[in-house]
Amino acid sequence: VTRKPRIAILGTGNMALALGKSFMASGHFIAYGSRRPETKNDFHEAAGTESRIWGYQAAIDAGEIVIITLPYKEVAAMARKFADSLRNKVVVDITNPFAAQPNNGESGAQVTATAI
Repeated sequence: VTRKPRIAILGTGNMALALGKSFMASGHFIAYGSRRPETKNDFHEAAGTESRIWGYQAAIDAGEIVIITLPYKEVAAMARKFADSLRNKVVVDITNPFAAQPNNGESGAQVTATAI
């Protein structure tokens, strides 16, 4: 039996939950990353009891694939802070600047790629 890659999902919003549930249903381990995991007491009711919720660093360390679902305005700082840990991972950034296009028109994925 081949083990499925472990997935870290940075963020705990609707997109993170939808992706996490889908990946868990197909047999992946999911580690959610949050700025404040200690405030997410009821998170497992929504995410599923087999998932884990940790701080960003622990989630990144646990995943072979890292999916970024953070608000666009938080992506650059997070990517710079954890750049060394993200460099050798498969990183998928699904963030989009919903409110307004950034000055240079970069997507979340471009911001992340530049940082790491």
